[in-house]
Amino acid sequence: MPTYFRHSVGTSMNSVHRKHNEAMLPFCSSLRPKLWPIIAGIFSALALLLLALTQYQRQQLIEQQTMAISENAKVTQQLLGKLFFDQLAHLENTTRLLATQDYLQQFASLKAGHERNLMQRQIESMWIRQTEGWEKFLQVRFIDLSGNEVIRINYDPKADRSSVAERLQFKGTRPYFLNAAMLGNSEVGLSIFDLEQEHNDYVKPYLIAARFVTPVVNANGVRSGYLVVNLNIAELLSEFRHHQSMTGLELDILSTSGHYIYTAQPELSFGHILPERAHWSLAQMNPELWHAITTKAHSGHFSGTDLHAAFSPLTILPDANTKVDQHEFILLTRFDDAVVMQAIQSSLDQINNKSLIALFVLFGLSVWIATWVQKAWTQKNAKRLMLHAANGMAAAIMTDANRQIIAINQMFTALLGYKADEVLGKKPVMFRSGLQSADSISAMKNQLMSAGHWRGELTYRAKSGQILTTMQEITAIYWNSRSKTPDYYIASFVDISAQKKLEQQLRVQSVTDSLTGAFNRRRFDDEFERLLQNSLRYPNSTFTLALVDLDHFKQINDSYGHDTGDSVLIEFVSLVSQVLRNTDFMGRIGGEEFGILLPFTDAEGAHIVMERIRETIENNMTSPAVTCSIGLVQHADQLCVKDIYQAADTALYLAKTTGRNKTIVHQMMTAVQQSQCR
Repeated sequence: MPTYFRHSVGTSMNSVHRKHNEAMLPFCSSLRPKLWPIIAGIFSALALLLLALTQYQRQQLIEQQTMAISENAKVTQQLLGKLFFDQLAHLENTTRLLATQDYLQQFASLKAGHERNLMQRQIESMWIRQTEGWEKFLQVRFIDLSGNEVIRINYDPKADRSSVAERLQFKGTRPYFLNAAMLGNSEVGLSIFDLEQEHNDYVKPYLIAARFVTPVVNANGVRSGYLVVNLNIAELLSEFRHHQSMTGLELDILSTSGHYIYTAQPELSFGHILPERAHWSLAQMNPELWHAITTKAHSGHFSGTDLHAAFSPLTILPDANTKVDQHEFILLTRFDDAVVMQAIQSSLDQINNKSLIALFVLFGLSVWIATWVQKAWTQKNAKRLMLHAANGMAAAIMTDANRQIIAINQMFTALLGYKADEVLGKKPVMFRSGLQSADSISAMKNQLMSAGHWRGELTYRAKSGQILTTMQEITAIYWNSRSKTPDYYIASFVDISAQKKLEQQLRVQSVTDSLTGAFNRRRFDDEFERLLQNSLRYPNSTFTLALVDLDHFKQINDSYGHDTGDSVLIEFVSLVSQVLRNTDFMGRIGGEEFGILLPFTDAEGAHIVMERIRETIENNMTSPAVTCSIGLVQHADQLCVKDIYQAADTALYLAKTTGRNKTIVHQMMTAVQQSQCR
């Protein structure tokens, strides 16, 4: 920043911070000290004893209620499990009855023909009526020994209607069909808690499945196929859902691997079947609970942080003529502290009311002292605060120890556009522009922590989106001199955006050509010297200098006027800038002559670039027609700026005198004795 601006901004800020007394006084009421430490000194012993007794009573009540809910949950699990098994047993008997009906055995004995087709329609009609009446079967199928569906009835629970399947499927590769081959003629196989599949793909959304399979023997006593009954498992588990809705407790069915089978969150289910859900297991989601289940033989209670559970085994015990693919499951009831607290809320209210009465008596004793102390401390804090608050000449903001805003002044609103209700309780980071580096922010925080004071520039984003540059001063306030952390922060700042903009304009004007926008001769020479010094330090970092002169430029000025000449120079710089690389550097040396520095580029590479520039000028600047001559030279060791300039100028002169509109490369001298800079 120029000296003038540093002086003017500093003077302004000093003027601002000399007037601290009244600007933030309206906000001092929000900084009244907390009176609870004083009150605690009067009745701390009685209050602590009362609180300890209250807490003990609450904890005892919570533990008793948690155990009561867990015991009730286990009893409910046993009842629901028994009801589920009773329904399965009933449906198994129904399946056996369907498989042994005369009409099905007779159908199985018939060969393909009219009579068999007639009987098939009769069976379909009968099964439609039965499934609509029972509502427990989703599908009833007769599958031949090859695995092909012959008869299939589908029941839609939502429509409460059954229909004949329009398309029969091959089920010969399904596990339940393969297992059916190993059943005796009088046996029934149960496949439970599987996923529904259609056309060899899982039905989506995923549907939980259970099915009975039993052989069908024809009138001659020969096995001719299988009766497969898909159960309406959602109907069978309706009591589970009813229990959840009535009690608010989550009841889950788990596999012995800890994966969910039935839960209130279907997207977590069947991790033991679907690879993409394998990680949704209780063993991974709650290892502590899963460890308790496995170590207590799937039966017991668990209490953790805001999670309690009761669990018991769900074991299928079939008779001798029933084969089950999976016997063991786990019933899990979970509930959190909120359920416990809701159950004991009335008892807790009684305890709280008694405690409140006791505290009210103790509180009344200290009201008079607290009122006097509050008044004295508020006056003292207000006086100290005013020593650090900016007056109406600057925007000011006040935060607490957590850097949450607790007060602003009117100048802040005028500058950034935010009203108090829009910022109170929020952090100043909401105003940050994002242009400040993380290192500078960290340095600011470190200085505040170490010195309690910081002063410097910060950029803010106003409510309108405008970016403002401010000169800011932040002071940490300690109400207690022995405190290690500040209680409040006071920040005051003024807008120096106009000064910064003018400073930038002056900086740009000092290094650029006012007509063309290219860098001026002084800036070009600085860059030239930097490249030269860099090449001395790093010998392999070569560079090339090119001098470009517009041909017959004086004739253009004489024929078309100086305004046209100026336009030609501006257009020339624009076209060249489009061709140059990001690392190249162009400056106006004087008049119609320009210099171009090409870092890390030898003469051969520079020649290619400059020829591209020459062709661009020749092809695009046609009214009036403009060409340029170029002389370039590659930097050589032990030579100075003057040597390199002289060589490039020689090459440029040669291009001019041999026809113009060409690029000449100078073969640079290398002997030290040839240098003109010794």
